[in-house]
Amino acid sequence: MDSRSINLNAFFTHEFSPQPVSLCNKKKPKLLYQSSKSVLQKVLQEKFDTEFLGSPSWTSDSNESALAMDGGLLLQQYPPREAKKTISDYAAELINRFIKEQFNNYDRTDIIFDSAESKQLKQFIERHGTHATATQYNINEGSILPVGEEYHKLLRFNRTVVARAVRDAWLKLWKLLPDDKTIFVAGPDEKTYLLARINYAEVPELMSNHVEADTRIFLHIKHISSFKNIFRGLWYFKCFLCSTALLKIPSTTINKFKFLALNQVRTAQATAHLRSTSSDSFLNTLLPTTDAFEYHCKRVGVQVLIWFQSLFNNIEYPALIGNGYTSVDGETVVEWKSTASMPDTSIMITCGCKTRCSTKKCKCFKHQCKCTILCKCESCENTHVHDQPSSSSNSSQKDANINEDRFENDFSTNIDSNLNDVLSDEDETRVDEEDDNDEVIRYSIRSESLKLLKGLNGG
Repeated sequence: MDSRSINLNAFFTHEFSPQPVSLCNKKKPKLLYQSSKSVLQKVLQEKFDTEFLGSPSWTSDSNESALAMDGGLLLQQYPPREAKKTISDYAAELINRFIKEQFNNYDRTDIIFDSAESKQLKQFIERHGTHATATQYNINEGSILPVGEEYHKLLRFNRTVVARAVRDAWLKLWKLLPDDKTIFVAGPDEKTYLLARINYAEVPELMSNHVEADTRIFLHIKHISSFKNIFRGLWYFKCFLCSTALLKIPSTTINKFKFLALNQVRTAQATAHLRSTSSDSFLNTLLPTTDAFEYHCKRVGVQVLIWFQSLFNNIEYPALIGNGYTSVDGETVVEWKSTASMPDTSIMITCGCKTRCSTKKCKCFKHQCKCTILCKCESCENTHVHDQPSSSSNSSQKDANINEDRFENDFSTNIDSNLNDVLSDEDETRVDEEDDNDEVIRYSIRSESLKLLKGLNGG
């Protein structure tokens, strides 16, 4: 049998879980982690505050102003107030309660709804995850709407249906609009309607196959670009600020960083963690592996390609399969990586035998590996390539090394609990079935820590 050696860079090419911890939703690991635009904006603004646009000076002339907004957000933030009212009553309430108020500042209001297909694009994040058991309703202008939590539950699973019914009701309520004011209503299908005090009509130049209001809203910005005050949405302006800051980050700032392969960075992160006194697990702080990041870049590429076409009426949507997604039993799911979740366990196992480690009952002997100082075996005959001290001297050596105790106890426990926290119940079962998994992680961490403490790292 030969002695064992571990290539840490190769070791950290594995994610140690079925889904990359840095990219998945920790509570629902089959879904993608969902970031917050406002958090990104805050970080960028703190670091590059001089690169952000100043607050715009909005014109006070309503004849030169237009408002473009997400219709889904309107339905969410302005729910019906009275019970036992129809969709038509609710649509009239929206005009009287919200839209007319906007006409004090804007001559034109564009309201854009997501299409029914938007949920397919957004099903990979928790907010829009698929709900096979959700009841689907057939709603029209005469349907009675619930109020309170029941309304929000209806909206959560039937937003497109509610949006279509409200849109259809508005087409019959155009007489409620003030003179010389207009509403453009787009979606949830490909059509866009112009509503004015005199009547309503389709707008062929705004017919679009856009699935998401997020992109279709830019098509409307292009259409209203003759207005001095082009655009003011309920929350989209944050996106413009972030985009501007990203585009204007000086190249000299970027050049300060030394770029390494992600797998090398992961090794450096783990090594730095071992030098620290932190008792937290390193798994939650590691970047994704190079392999997992490449799959994530494919998913980002899909979104970028869609957004690049946002000013066109018809978007050519790229296929999801093969671009960071795959098909499992006819269902499209996230494709996280192509490498194995765990490295080869045969060179990283340890044992705690009470006998001589001379039979296949010993895990090390079974895998044709010598026992190491990290094993807890007694009276071992399966010694390391160097002469292993006796049981008593070996115990003394371990007691003398206070850092080994730390990684034997505290860190091992932390790794076990971290895996249980990070993975879903289904994934916990999978981990339990793999007997050597936590031993793999413990061995690598302790082995590397010993190297560092003895000044042998890299030597």
